[in-house]
Amino acid sequence: MTGHKALRGKPACDTPRNIAVIGAGISGLTTARVLQDQGQQVVVFEKSRGRGGRAATRRVDHLCFDHGAQCFTARHPEFSRAVDAWREQGLIDIWRARNGKIVLGEIQPAADGQERLVAVPGMSALGRNLAEDLTVHNEVQVGPPLRMAGSWRLSDNSGASLGKFDRLVLSIPAPQACRLLASAAPGIAAQAAAIRYQPIWAALLAFETGAGPAVDTLHFDEGPLGWAANNGSKPGRASRTWVLHATPGWSETHLNDEPGRVALALAKEFCISCGLDYAGIGYMVAHLWLYARVINPLDTGALWDPEAGLGLCGDWCLGDGIEHAFLSGRAVASRILGHLADATAHKPADGLPPPRRGY
Repeated sequence: MTGHKALRGKPACDTPRNIAVIGAGISGLTTARVLQDQGQQVVVFEKSRGRGGRAATRRVDHLCFDHGAQCFTARHPEFSRAVDAWREQGLIDIWRARNGKIVLGEIQPAADGQERLVAVPGMSALGRNLAEDLTVHNEVQVGPPLRMAGSWRLSDNSGASLGKFDRLVLSIPAPQACRLLASAAPGIAAQAAAIRYQPIWAALLAFETGAGPAVDTLHFDEGPLGWAANNGSKPGRASRTWVLHATPGWSETHLNDEPGRVALALAKEFCISCGLDYAGIGYMVAHLWLYARVINPLDTGALWDPEAGLGLCGDWCLGDGIEHAFLSGRAVASRILGHLADATAHKPADGLPPPRRGY
């Protein structure tokens, strides 16, 4: 299975395109995937080098870290059907983790009965799968869009034109969507402005010597750490790597700290809490997820303004995490397709056909 290769440089979009999607996280790629599978022309713009948003994997030599979302669950029937298809492809597997928690300085078992799912060989495989054969332009920072003569005009942050589009979907964190749409669509921007997030610092550790804790996930009841995951215990991984997530409160307090200081502080706390030798760490680095956890999701599925041809989606429209991101992407795609059906005097779609290839 191969993903769509990123296009270098600025895309040439002199002719009108049907739909533009800003953001190649799980919700944006799901939106684009559904719309393209239904015969629409879709172009995705992403400011980073990757696809999948927080479903991210960092590789350093032989080391592999899922430094964003560690796993996910499947509770909604629509998402469960997609997961079943992905599992048949070998893209998704169950992470049979040994769960633990630290209580009063001691590691205790903490079975919770949840079925944790991961992408193989890394969480980023999910985004690559969704992006397969889509037109995705990476490393393009889109500026504020303009609504002119019934079309959306997009430019990058240097002012270079990215083209004009009949419809536009933003699949980015709510504060970023609010800033981009403040002038062109203040009404829908105001809805996004109400969303609040918590940041999370993640520390990536690789041990050269010594054994880690005799568990694969670890919850902390106090201190700067909230959760830790043994990435080497996941299906398809072999490196002795751990990802530590600080608590939102600690992350907020240390929001502007240097990453090196954050990695050092969290690594030392982890070793002290688990009785490990700090000298056994051979690699460590920290990454800040500024929009990691949604505090007050909208519970609307997605936002869609049919008059403006403008939609917003993301996990923040429903809840938090990969499942809600996927469902939000499907929701905005469904509303767009329903609007297209209305515009062409066809019966509006009540829903979408069964997802193809897990989409």
